[in-house]
Amino acid sequence: MKIKALQAAKAKATYLVEAIGDKLAGVIDIQELNNESYPQPMYRNVMMMKSESADMAGAPAPEIDFKKIKLTYTMNTVFEIR
Repeated sequence: MKIKALQAAKAKATYLVEAIGDKLAGVIDIQELNNESYPQPMYRNVMMMKSESADMAGAPAPEIDFKKIKLTYTMNTVFEIR
């Protein structure tokens, strides 16, 4: 994801710089923003399972919800303009 974020920054910078007739040169600075947050899984009936007695050992496992998550990554980049 980091590489894709950096490539997207370069593509956007190139597009904007070419709009004013200049060219993009090398990278001056790259800053990675720490925006890593991982969602925790949500379990149904957790409290109910905790309150039930041990004689339920043969009961089926609790249902787990699976959901797609979207990950994003942000980088600040500074490019030289020629």
